Amino acid sequence: MSKSYCRLDPNVYIARIYKDEVDTEEPLSAQGKYECSAIITISGKVATVSAMHGKVSRRALFDMKDQLKAVGVEVIEWERHTSYGVVFKRLSI
Repeated sequence: MSKSYCRLDPNVYIARIYKDEVDTEEPLSAQGKYECSAIITISGKVATVSAMHGKVSRRALFDMKDQLKAVGVEVIEWERHTSYGVVFKRLSI
């Protein structure tokens, strides 16, 4: 084990949610404006979704679940910051 004051995780993604389907093979600049963004951190079989801003459609949520499942994720934790502290909601996929 090595000690550090900073941890950089390799499995961190930025999710961008669009109103209409986009070709994910195209450069980001060609995909237009997104309606929502979130940071997704994967540790083992658990994905933690945090810092989500915007609205997510049902179709986009299913696409996100499918993409996470494809990389081995079995559980999604939604991290939400409130005035009462941090709230987690777990969702098995």
